[in-house]
Amino acid sequence: MKPLIYLSGTIDNITVDEACGWRNQIKKDYPQYQYHDPTIRIYHGAHGDTKEIVEPDKREILESDIMLVYLTHYSAGTLMEIMYAYEHKKPVVLVDATNKKFLSAWIRYHAKIFLSLDDAMSYIKGITASSLTPTML
Repeated sequence: MKPLIYLSGTIDNITVDEACGWRNQIKKDYPQYQYHDPTIRIYHGAHGDTKEIVEPDKREILESDIMLVYLTHYSAGTLMEIMYAYEHKKPVVLVDATNKKFLSAWIRYHAKIFLSLDDAMSYIKGITASSLTPTML
C-alpha cells in the first residue's frame, strides 16, 4: 500500500493557483504516494459550515502517514493542523517558504524543516522507504 501524505498549507486569502499549484505538482511528480488534499473540499463548496471543513481535515490527518506542509504565510488553519498532526504522532515535514529570517520556535519544535519541496520529498522518500514505521521527528 502506498504511503499516504496529507498536503497542508495556506488556502485562505491566496489565489487558487497559489493554494493548489504546489499540491498538484507534488501529486504529479511523486505518484508513488497517495494524498489527502484539503483544497478539494474548499474549492468545491465547503465554505458555509466550519465543521464541513475542519472535521474532514482532522480525519484525513489521522488517516495519513505523514504531513507535508508548504508554509508560505502564517495561517491559523495550517498551524493548527501542524499541532494536531504532531499531537497524534504524525511526522510533520515542513517547507519554509515564508521568506522570514526567523521561523517560530513553535514551528521548528513540531516539524522537520526544509527550504525546498525537493529536499522535503527526499526526506519523505527516506523515511517511507525504511521498513520501520515513520516516527515523530
